[in-house]
Amino acid sequence: MPDESRILQLLEEALDSKRTPEEVCADSPELLWEVKERWERCQDVEAQIEAMFPTTGAAKNLKRCLHLPTTLPVIPGYHIDTVLGRGGMGVVYKARHLKLNRPVAIKMLLCGELAASEELTCLMREAQAVAGLTHANIVQVHDVGDLDGLPYFTMEFIEGGSLAQKLGGVPLPAREAAAMLILLARAVHAAHQGGVVHRDLKPSNILLTSDGTPKITDFGLARRLEAGAAVSMRAARVGTPSYMAPEQAMGKVGAFCPSVDIYSLGAILYEMLTGRPPFKGETASETQRQLVTEEPVPPSRLNAKVPCDLQTICLKCLRKDPERRYATAAELADDLTRFQQGLPIQARPAGWAGRLWRWGRRSPALAALLVTAVAMVALAVGGGFWMERERAIARTETARQEGRVSQAVVALLEQAAAFEEEGRWPEARAALKGAPRLLDSSAPASFRERLREARADADMVAELEEIRLRLSEGRKNETVSAGQLYAMAFRKYGLDLTVLEPAEAAARVRKSAIRDTLLAFLHDWLYWASDANRDKVRDVVERADDNQWRRAVREAMADKDVGRLKALASAPEVPAQPPVVLSGLGGILLASNQREEALAFLNEAQQRHPADFWINYLLGHFWDQERPQQAVGYFRAAVAIRPGSDQAYILLGRALSATGDADGANAALRKAIAINPNSSAARDLARVLAPRHQLEDARAVWEKALEHNPPDHDAWYGYAQLCLFLGKDEPYHRVRKAMLERFQDSADEWWAIAERTSVACLLEPVSGDELRRAVQLADEAVAAAENSPQRGNAYLRFLKGLAEYRQGRHAQAIPLLQEAAEKLPNRPGPRLVLAMAQFQSGSAKEARKTL
Repeated sequence: MPDESRILQLLEEALDSKRTPEEVCADSPELLWEVKERWERCQDVEAQIEAMFPTTGAAKNLKRCLHLPTTLPVIPGYHIDTVLGRGGMGVVYKARHLKLNRPVAIKMLLCGELAASEELTCLMREAQAVAGLTHANIVQVHDVGDLDGLPYFTMEFIEGGSLAQKLGGVPLPAREAAAMLILLARAVHAAHQGGVVHRDLKPSNILLTSDGTPKITDFGLARRLEAGAAVSMRAARVGTPSYMAPEQAMGKVGAFCPSVDIYSLGAILYEMLTGRPPFKGETASETQRQLVTEEPVPPSRLNAKVPCDLQTICLKCLRKDPERRYATAAELADDLTRFQQGLPIQARPAGWAGRLWRWGRRSPALAALLVTAVAMVALAVGGGFWMERERAIARTETARQEGRVSQAVVALLEQAAAFEEEGRWPEARAALKGAPRLLDSSAPASFRERLREARADADMVAELEEIRLRLSEGRKNETVSAGQLYAMAFRKYGLDLTVLEPAEAAARVRKSAIRDTLLAFLHDWLYWASDANRDKVRDVVERADDNQWRRAVREAMADKDVGRLKALASAPEVPAQPPVVLSGLGGILLASNQREEALAFLNEAQQRHPADFWINYLLGHFWDQERPQQAVGYFRAAVAIRPGSDQAYILLGRALSATGDADGANAALRKAIAINPNSSAARDLARVLAPRHQLEDARAVWEKALEHNPPDHDAWYGYAQLCLFLGKDEPYHRVRKAMLERFQDSADEWWAIAERTSVACLLEPVSGDELRRAVQLADEAVAAAENSPQRGNAYLRFLKGLAEYRQGRHAQAIPLLQEAAEKLPNRPGPRLVLAMAQFQSGSAKEARKTL
């Protein structure tokens, strides 16, 4: 491993300084994945030692696990020559077997009796796996032993280095690459027949003999096929991101099947053809995001010399769906052999033209004779066909044009459907945006209707998810309730429960292409619905869904029975539910303040659906206050799954800021602003940059965001505050004027008016027409509150008192401000303005007391 010394240095730094891996890897993010894995293992070891020997130098013993011995070990029967490499918790030595006088490699575990059972099991599993396999292209194990509590095994020594060293970023000739992969695929097939899946195939684990023969080594992550289902999801994820299969990166049970090795063989072939792996991000998490969400670039785009058939074989191995890869490694080897022999490959059966061309290559003389004969016949009869051909072209031109449109629209619909199946609704919505341009007045009505329905479905899910985001963030106002938000969304979709009978509405839900998603959000609506609407929503969803577990959940939600919801969250029916339903229930448990149950439920859901956006998003939300470092991991997963979510980037930025990673927070928040200039990220960015004395930079970014005219008043309010703090009077006055003009008629949101008015009145004295409008807004805010649950709200009393003070009516302002100061003891604003009003009215002594 080329970065091993750096990894050990960072690991030691984390253990000695008690800093987190994320903190010590701030300058080496590409090593975080490896350092964190080892740090967690060391933490487990240290905890076990401390539990057994609380006062005996656990730290000293632990150091033994972290550092290589300064001298070479002495193993009876062997002479150790040098260190070949090191990785994880072990080291590989080059040695000589004294009796047989042959070179061997010795792999030794350095932690011995202090090692976690996982490391010991891993070493023994590797020895047992390889010992049971006999193949010319698999490195053979000779012996197993123990040296002073340090287990080891010996294996054949391969002197030619690794395939990774041979490649060095330079492609191999296509036929050489194919020949090498045939040998590797045959060896992997032998391992699979022996019941072993390697799970970490990569160029550095392919050793080369002196004549270039490849041999597979490092079976440390191998699993027996019959034992795969019993392994944890965490174990399922291990591997090297650039070469692991998507199901392996997501921790699915399928990560223990032979298909993961077939994917890795495809990745190795890809690198042999192009000089680089199919996916390689700046960090391990970015690589995994690409692996799960993106398609590999065809090798011929990176190397024009790659033959089409070899590219097809390679890309078949790299299919996201394991079922679409080669069924066995032997089938892969057979197809590569067919390519070598110039025969049609099975990955993509050749058409008649392709078969004829290959036959011509094998029999050039006969092919030339046939071509000559065909040409002579064509000349004889071609003239008679020419005019008929022209007429046929004219008759079918329109049909062909319509056919192209049809194919294009069908392709877009299929692409959108594929995104929808993975829960990637923003991508599905984006894919459908270009479809209307393909349709003209001659397009079939059926296409127009299919497209309309697909776009309506994508728009509906996008709106429902935005509502859920608003609720999870607490971004709801007092005049438009959560239930009303859902009602408006379903009404726009054609499910107006004030008009439709429940039976008709339920029938439309059942027929919808997004039935499961609609049902999940109907559950959300049921939870948030007012008493007047709850029975109607429940009636519709009962008719549309007959699943008994979900019916019990609905009953518990309708009755606000939190105890029953907790019981249902651990019911045996839970694993069969779609992730959108699971995330909905997890969110409801969080909203009900059942944090312990919500955490257990969401953790189990995340193990089953590691690539679900909402489950990772909610887990990040769970930890963002208590353990922001843990929240960072979940939010990183969320943005990897849905890179177009500005809200996920905002929360990632906040969590990174809470951990002290200002640079990471800066990058995440700027990404959110780039995605959506109307987002609240500019405010968070200002908070991140403030301690670094970069507020002017934040103001510039914020000002640019305001050019997009965001509807959220908080964006304007915060920018005005920042301008005044920086002494930027001109931009402050400009934004204050813009706010008064923009929001003066928005009397439907009293709290928003209150904050807008506080900007106009509080931050700096105001006069003339601006003062008149600001006072008017304050009066409207107070009047709006009179008919809401916020009647008598202390902040509104402060606002009204502030408006009186700015008009010079100090006597009228004082009682309002006194009441606000008593009810808002933690806010300095009311007391500060009260003191100013008291001083202006001649009560200097009272003003000093208030201050």
